[in-house]
Amino acid sequence: MIAVAILWAASALAHDIGCDGRAVPPEVKGGCCGAGDAHTFGSGDWRQDAKGVYHVVINGVERPIVDIYGVPIQPLPFADKCNWVWYRVSDDPGTGLTYHFYCLELPMEF
Repeated sequence: MIAVAILWAASALAHDIGCDGRAVPPEVKGGCCGAGDAHTFGSGDWRQDAKGVYHVVINGVERPIVDIYGVPIQPLPFADKCNWVWYRVSDDPGTGLTYHFYCLELPMEF
């Protein structure tokens, strides 16, 4: 439970400040999901594998960006220079922390 609280606090801050240090625009905050779901990450923190699945590094662990059915989430182009991924973390009994991805936005020139 403490881990979820720490992740929630970190995600709240990530939702307010973008990768460029400026305030996150309202359209991003109201993007795919709710408050705290938007996370920015560096260009070296994601990759696309040979099968076309995007992966992102969260807290030092590389995770595939797939929906709850295991279907890869394709990126949407975004006008700012930030890389955005929307997800929530739940602490599921028996399985531990689970990442629920909703969408991915990458700069238009990716």
